Amino acid sequence: MKVSYLKSEYVNFVNDYYLQLTDGKTLSPHPHIHDFYEIIYVLSGSCIQNVNGTDILCPVGSIFIVKPMDVHFFSSQEKNTNIMALSIKKEEFEKFLFCFSISDQQFNQVRCFISDEKDRLHNLCISALTSDDDVYLKKGIMAIIFAEIFQNFNKNVNVPIDLKRAISEMNKLENAKEGLDAFLKLSNYSRTQLWRLSLKYLK
Repeated sequence: MKVSYLKSEYVNFVNDYYLQLTDGKTLSPHPHIHDFYEIIYVLSGSCIQNVNGTDILCPVGSIFIVKPMDVHFFSSQEKNTNIMALSIKKEEFEKFLFCFSISDQQFNQVRCFISDEKDRLHNLCISALTSDDDVYLKKGIMAIIFAEIFQNFNKNVNVPIDLKRAISEMNKLENAKEGLDAFLKLSNYSRTQLWRLSLKYLK
């Protein structure tokens, strides 16, 4: 199997982000790897993505994280499938990993379903593609997705109320646009405190 390698310097990143909406176009059937992270969010339809030799069904509302050096491609898709593909440089993505205390290894099993946020995320994507402040909107997309991933991983009912409230508030558009800065302000914790609490309650 021939695998192409897409380096970040050949992608049109703007402030560490590159956003695409497929709008029903055929998804890439060619195996490839890259040195950045990619968040795949299925806005409509469904598709099958092959990652490291395993087919993964991605129905509407699902999120999948493609890690650097994962071999992946789309083996099939329904008609009118629309996905958001948000590419993020490794260093930028790791800031979110640190703040939410999610390890890189945990993304081996990420299969989140956040259909309740589908319209909000779609609107953020459209705005990010047409706005001069697109980097803030892309960080907002990241913040919503990470908050949902955090809640998906978190099974501990004893999470401090301030942390729960901050996670809930991050789903509001005005906070999501600010990204990690808003999460810190809403939680009223320092960056170190937020990291320690996330580490304690994210199991």
